[in-house]
Amino acid sequence: TYSDEVFATCEINPEDRTKEKLRKIVTAIPMRNTSSVVEVDVRRPAAEKAKQCAVAVFELIRRQQEAMALPFVEKIQNDLARAEERLDSAKSVINKLEKSNVLSIAYLVQRDEVKYLNDRVNLLNDELKLYDINKTMLTAPIYAPTVAAYPKKGIHLSLGLCVGLLLGILYALARQTLLKR
Repeated sequence: TYSDEVFATCEINPEDRTKEKLRKIVTAIPMRNTSSVVEVDVRRPAAEKAKQCAVAVFELIRRQQEAMALPFVEKIQNDLARAEERLDSAKSVINKLEKSNVLSIAYLVQRDEVKYLNDRVNLLNDELKLYDINKTMLTAPIYAPTVAAYPKKGIHLSLGLCVGLLLGILYALARQTLLKR
């Protein structure tokens, strides 16, 4: 879904604000052989307007991706906080057992618990770093060619000239054959 900000930046009239209208201006194409790269093409009359529209679309995608990842990040942060609390309590139990000079099965259990919780905390921290590293970003700068990409006037004119010439020749031949009869 596109926000009102994107519609305004891409200069689409309020009565024309439909997905179909924006689809004619902005096309997002998933790149082949990748699952997380999208190519965004924007068609606007001026290069600067196309850049502004592309930036607005990118910011919308970035905000939507962050909103989708937020519940997962919050869950990891909550799990991390609980694991750190359990780790602190397990370490305090080990310290008490070491001070009492009584090394028992409880000490070994707590030591294993500390090792497990250290690994868990490290794993959760790595997952949080992964979300930070894999935030939505531009992989290539936004650029707009100086020459209009659409409509392709040269191709259309030459195609029209060829078709017109062929139709003219066919008309002349047809007229000539009709006059001979």
